[in-house]
Amino acid sequence: MRFLLIVHVPTDAGNQMLQGGVKPLEDLIGQMKPEAAYFSEHYGERTFFLVVDVPSADAIPKVAEPLFRMGARVEFHIAMVLDDLKKAFQNAPKPQISTPI
Repeated sequence: MRFLLIVHVPTDAGNQMLQGGVKPLEDLIGQMKPEAAYFSEHYGERTFFLVVDVPSADAIPKVAEPLFRMGARVEFHIAMVLDDLKKAFQNAPKPQISTPI
């Protein structure tokens, strides 16, 4: 299942992680194999926006634990591509339209 991960890294933890350069971050991101990875600030913190495939719920800790260990706050949001959305609407029940009596 595809997720958008929003990873907020507090300043102190980010400073410590990047003290020797971006190699630790490269290694961490490389282990996750994201479809996309963007780096910015959000609410005044270093923030990563990652699109990752998590095959099942029991795999979430494997993704989240290394991030928690570096002091990050992690949000998992289900993410769909257009084909997923089309499939969802094909399978969704049609709304019942009631007419006034």
